[in-house]
Amino acid sequence: MTFQFPVGEQRGRHGPPEGKRALAAWTAAHQAQGNRITKSTVDLKLFAADWVIVCDRGSGTIGGAPYTGLHAIFMRAGPTGRLVEFREYFGEIAA
Repeated sequence: MTFQFPVGEQRGRHGPPEGKRALAAWTAAHQAQGNRITKSTVDLKLFAADWVIVCDRGSGTIGGAPYTGLHAIFMRAGPTGRLVEFREYFGEIAA
């Protein structure tokens, strides 16, 4: 799978097979740190061929601090219906 993320240790675009490992590392790091998005308001949901795009405003706790941000999440399914690509973009990130 392909995984693309804008910040942190998994920053960048990772193609197969590294993409699957980068996605697993990203989710494990968030779980270990106790990061949680506890509220999400979906502003836009699009379906285009094998792509699903979701734009939302989320809030919760990241890095032990309150978090609020904008997200655009792109997911693509392969011929078997399994996830083959995941991209996430943020708004309102401190430089």
